[in-house]
Amino acid sequence: MGVASVPGSVVGAVNRPSLSTTTTTAPKAAATGVAASSPQDQVSLSPLAKSLHDESLTVFNALSDDQRGQLSALVDSGQLSGEDVHNALKQRLKEARRNAFASMGRMFSNDTAEIRLKGATSGQIDGALRTMLERRSGMVNSLTEMERNGERGSQAYKDLSTQLQARDMNPVLNRLAPGSGITRHFTMDFEDSRLMSTHKEGDAVYKLKATSFNLGDLDRAIRPIGERDATALVNEQSFGAESRVSKDRAFSLDDAIIKPIFSGQPDQTTSSFIRDAFRPPEIEELIPTNTPGIYEIKFKPNPDQDKPSLRELLSKSMPTPSTPAQLEERRNYLTGLFAKYT
Repeated sequence: MGVASVPGSVVGAVNRPSLSTTTTTAPKAAATGVAASSPQDQVSLSPLAKSLHDESLTVFNALSDDQRGQLSALVDSGQLSGEDVHNALKQRLKEARRNAFASMGRMFSNDTAEIRLKGATSGQIDGALRTMLERRSGMVNSLTEMERNGERGSQAYKDLSTQLQARDMNPVLNRLAPGSGITRHFTMDFEDSRLMSTHKEGDAVYKLKATSFNLGDLDRAIRPIGERDATALVNEQSFGAESRVSKDRAFSLDDAIIKPIFSGQPDQTTSSFIRDAFRPPEIEELIPTNTPGIYEIKFKPNPDQDKPSLRELLSKSMPTPSTPAQLEERRNYLTGLFAKYT
């Protein structure tokens, strides 16, 4: 189930065994057959149920009863808040999508190396992409079935996992000319809230990791969701398919762990200046000199002469350089956050 198909409320989680619910009994129906309502009628949700929605609810519904019970107990005991669990589950789903998206890109790059070397057409590339996505879907289904059957320790399971990661590079790729990449299909948008995480979400994962909850089991449980969502994002990017993966409404680029170098749209002044900066100046008059055939060139006034230089303009668009201490802190943060949890 993709994120877009998840309701925007927590109603879908009310009937889960791990979420405590209490419903008062409505009065008997009146003679008309219509049940009478009462001001005392109410539904009491657990602290966790009140916090789960959208991405986190999708993840929660994919977990086992035991995993849901553990999360509920962590919130009931005060070790974590419901908001902590919401943010942590949301981050793991984004991570699952991002890992699948990157693995698909590597697999597709390997699969198409030979035909790109021979000068494949865009139609052939698109066809190869559809074939790869279909084949990969079958591989993920097989891996999930092995997990259900308790075959995680088998060699077949390990081999299939390795194939899905696609980390071994096809040597033919080294023979491709520069610029023959496949960025049209697998360009990661660092402003896409469906893939990018925030510090708030990362901090919540750290809190969850500090408990006895097994993040590795969680990641395996939601791998199929990450694969389906990543496939939807690839189809959206490559073929203009309608998006079925909803944006994260709470995402803030200011709090994003990874920030793009350029963000947003440049204003009109910036756009026109960059355009005009590369336009040759217009000649107003050629003035003869004392040397035959040599003229002094008089240019027309430049209407943009009072605008900042291109160097100044670009420098304002670049992020402020980080100090060595900030770089070290960010490196440690990313290393801890994206480590393989087992």
